[in-house]
Amino acid sequence: MTLAQRVLATDPANANANLLNVIGAAKKGDYAAIAAAVQKMPQQGINRLIAPGLDAWAQVGQNKPDDALASLGKLAGNNAYEPFLQYHSALVNWQAGRTDKAEEAFKRTLTAGTGVRQMQAYGSFLAQTGRTQEAVRALRSYMDVQPNDEAIASLLSALEAGKKPDPFVPDARAGMAELFYGLATSLTVENAFGPARNYARIAIYLRPDLDGAKSVLATGMEREELWAQANEVLGAIPASSPFSWDARNRIAVNLGRLDRTDEAVAMLTRMADERKDRTDALMNLGDILRGKERFAEAAKAYDRAIERMPKLAPDDWVVLYTRGTVLERSGQWERSEEHTSELQSLRHLVCRLLL
Repeated sequence: MTLAQRVLATDPANANANLLNVIGAAKKGDYAAIAAAVQKMPQQGINRLIAPGLDAWAQVGQNKPDDALASLGKLAGNNAYEPFLQYHSALVNWQAGRTDKAEEAFKRTLTAGTGVRQMQAYGSFLAQTGRTQEAVRALRSYMDVQPNDEAIASLLSALEAGKKPDPFVPDARAGMAELFYGLATSLTVENAFGPARNYARIAIYLRPDLDGAKSVLATGMEREELWAQANEVLGAIPASSPFSWDARNRIAVNLGRLDRTDEAVAMLTRMADERKDRTDALMNLGDILRGKERFAEAAKAYDRAIERMPKLAPDDWVVLYTRGTVLERSGQWERSEEHTSELQSLRHLVCRLLL
């Protein structure tokens, strides 16, 4: 930010320097300064999304929800920006206490495609507006499709225990962090890792407890094979976070990629013993051992994972096939033949479903 001020002295239209100028004001909570600085940002490229979004939250910070919604309205007409428009309209209306308008915008958001962050927001919204049972039903429906999502499971568990969720976006600065978190997520999906990392870093700077943004930041690093750097980011996610389990799994996998196999094996073994209701740590353990040609140990890990599956589903052919491979490679011929029969039965099930 110090460098940005020096750049602006000679290049007032510099896009990155102007953005950093805005972020510095946001960190201080100087919302009037943000609104003024946003006007100096070049209105081209991704700034056509960022500038209205930042201005909207600057207006929220000044208790001007109508002006905030007017700023967001500049995103209308661009299909790529529509999810941001609806989601942030919901959050702004929620901040302003306009629950009916917020719910309308949330429903438009979820109709366009239910992401985990949007589902977290909607569940929290319902619970905080006295509709906990509706929130529980919505979250359960989501988990019917995504049963292993720890973030949603954590919120659902808290609501079922009678706990009221913390404010989802407690202030305007958190709203700005949400904007950059969403941008980082979208750009990571599009493999634009450089800008995605920048926006994730900004989101974390504005809201250090935004663990989802840390997860997204690490994802981009993993895609670029920056395993050690990814682990630094994932290691900053606290054990109390709903993102912790996934982070620990990924740290272990990255340790395997860094040839720190014994550390990875020890970590995943502890995790498998800790959560006997899950198979992911065991699957990762098997994959790492298989990659190091420790086939007999890999087979045991896959065995334990399959034992935890109450009923084999069509998608489980992958683990059965993989286990059969390591059984063969470890010289366990009889078990490999038995396993082939099991896989054949599952193949018949898949064929019946397809018919």
